[in-house]
Formats: sequence, structure tokens, C-alpha cells
Amino acid sequence: MTTFVRSFDLLDISIRSGGDGRTVEAYAAVFDTPTEIVDRQGHYREQIARTAFAKTISDRGTRFGVLYNHGMTLHGTPSDMGSVPIGVPVEAPRADAKGLVTVSRYNRSALADSVLESIRNGDITGQSFSGRWIASTPASPRGGYRAASDGALQLVTRTEIAMSEYGPTPIPAYDVPMVVGVRNRAERAGQLAQVRRHFTRATLTADESTSLAFLLSMLAGADASIDPIVSALCSADMALDAAQMVVSAMLAVPDPDLDEVDEADTTAVMSSGRRPGTGTPAAALEPLVHSGGLTPANRAATARILRSA
Repeated sequence: MTTFVRSFDLLDISIRSGGDGRTVEAYAAVFDTPTEIVDRQGHYREQIARTAFAKTISDRGTRFGVLYNHGMTLHGTPSDMGSVPIGVPVEAPRADAKGLVTVSRYNRSALADSVLESIRNGDITGQSFSGRWIASTPASPRGGYRAASDGALQLVTRTEIAMSEYGPTPIPAYDVPMVVGVRNRAERAGQLAQVRRHFTRATLTADESTSLAFLLSMLAGADASIDPIVSALCSADMALDAAQMVVSAMLAVPDPDLDEVDEADTTAVMSSGRRPGTGTPAAALEPLVHSGGLTPANRAATARILRSA
């Protein structure tokens, strides 16, 4: 059984008239609509059977989570605010001729209010769901689904799905429902490997270009998520360097890092009064060296501790 996320861009999401304007009706899935997929199970076409949700609805009734973007940020990282449900189902999901209909009442919270306003403005037109594949026809073979020698893709019908949650999602609009592959880290790695093997030809088809554009957007999101961490680490390193220089000056012992610089750097330090890579003049540390904050004995003891660290 495979955990997955499927997102559909639909124009049928709406707020019911009457009442307090907080009841949202929308499709969480569409039936019998083959859509090309590239994920950890391979490269194939997928459609959802009309009876695929029958058992999960019978078992759970209205006990489904209602989350905005599955409790994740746009970059696929956990969101503290998004992890709080934005609403509750007021009716059990039901299957009609088109797809799986959900009816949810949104909470009175800042996030729910923002999502409701976006739905009214037409900024959010998509909804998605997550869960597990229970049964598929044909079942996934060893190594996953693969295209035939003539390039034809296997049609996979999801016949039983265990849905865990659903909710609105800010996906872009496509001419047909766009299904987005699974999001967890292990599956992303598998998807990257699959796409890398797939794009080995110089000329890309329209479908390949669409898949590649999706992959690039994922990479851009990951890069944007890492940038603040790298910046914070650089700042911490600079702060540690400055603290080390100050402590060395207070102890009247050489800065250990100066042993690692070459002769040219040492000459630069002696002539400029600055440590390589910093903007702190050595003269500015003179008051610390002569402040009397440490006795000679304490300086020697602390210096030994620093050298053994």
C-alpha cells in the first residue's frame, strides 16, 4: 500500500449560499479521467474508479481531516498553522457521476477566513486528498509501471482508496485535472531518479516538458527552503570567529585559527591589524587584553583548556 497525495484543479468549489457563508462544497477527486503520472510507482496513466471510496466512506463517515494544502507550506515543508484543521465535514463524502463530493464547514480562524476569501475571489479553485492505495488494476509490478516499447503508457485504475484527509490547495490551473505525485522525501528521491532516467533524449515532448517544469518547481522550492538555513549557519560561524578572537585576546594567547593561515595571510594580519575574514581591528581588542578581567594564573589555566578542547 502506497501513501499518496492527489490534487485536482476544479471550477466546482463553492461556498453554499445561506447560513453564515462558511460551508464549502467541492470535489476532492474526479472519476474515470485518465491522467499521466510520474511517481515512485513509475510512469503511467491513472484513473479513479467510481466505487474506489465506498469502503473508506462506510468505515469513517465524516471522520476525515480537513486541512489547507495537507498542512504543508508551498515548498512541501510542515506548516505549524496549516497542521490545524480549517474545518470539519458536515456530510459524509459522496460519489456522484463526476467525482467525490465533499461538504465542509470552515472554522472561525485566521487561516480559514483567508482561505474562504480566496475561494470567494476565485484565487483557490483546487482541492486535493491524501491517503493510501489499497487496490489497483493492474497491481504495481516489481520495478513499477513502465511505458511499452511503442511509448504507450499503462492505464492503472485505482479500485480502492483509503482516504485520510482532504482540503483546498493553491495548485495552478490546467486544461485537465492535474495530478501531483506523492510528496514525502523518500518518494521524491525515487521520482527524481525516475525522471532522470526518463529524460535521456535531447528532444522533449509536450508531456515531458510539463513533467520537467513540475520537477524544476520542486527543486526551486527546496532551494528556497535551504537558503535561510545556510545564511543562519554563516552568521553563526562569523559570531563564533569573533568570540574566539575576543577570548584569545583576553587570555593574551594566539588565536588558534591563525595557525591555519599561510605566510601571506599572517603578513596581512600583522600589517593591517585585522584577522583574515573579519573586519575587527586588533587595536579594538586592546582594552579587553589590559582590562584585568583575568589574572595571569586564570589566563594560563583557561588557555590550557582551550588548547585541549
